[in-house]
Amino acid sequence: MRRALSPPADNLAQSLSLARQLYDSKKFEAALSSLEKIGARRLWNEADGCLLWGAVLFQLKRFDEAAMFNEAAVKADPNMAEGYSNLANSLKELGQLHQA
Repeated sequence: MRRALSPPADNLAQSLSLARQLYDSKKFEAALSSLEKIGARRLWNEADGCLLWGAVLFQLKRFDEAAMFNEAAVKADPNMAEGYSNLANSLKELGQLHQA
């Protein structure tokens, strides 16, 4: 069984930069693919990576997954206001206004 390749640690910043450029260019599927190559496990404790992943998923209308990544972003950095805002927006789209 072959394992998916992920970028080496020194390329993590470059890989995130590429995903950010794709997101900024509104190429959300390509940005998601780029993030998936890095791997959720590698980014789970990286606030910026989780925030980006959540934003991409939100644009793809995958709100439940977006909420999960935004929650991970605020756990990784409790002072990240954008993470709380994105989490609230995801929960709102899911109809969970009481949690937003």
